[in-house]
Amino acid sequence: MLITEHDRRADWLRAGQALQHVWLLATAHGLRASLLHQALEWPDLRRSLSPTPGRTGHVQMIIRLGYGPEGAGSPRRAPGAVLDEVLPSR
Repeated sequence: MLITEHDRRADWLRAGQALQHVWLLATAHGLRASLLHQALEWPDLRRSLSPTPGRTGHVQMIIRLGYGPEGAGSPRRAPGAVLDEVLPSR
């Protein structure tokens, strides 16, 4: 679980940065990640996920890590399809 002490916008940003770091590190080590957020959409379920009852802490994301098949690559468009003009090469 990815947990922050508070539940403010700054905490959401830090949680996103931490998630990015974990995801990149996991990928570098051949792990796959899936994000489980459905339980966090219900306030009572989100509160019940606190690792230590009675302490502050807000679960921002549940991350499942493990080994699995590599997913298909995302389709990419050619640069000319998204750029209005091509800059001259240096």
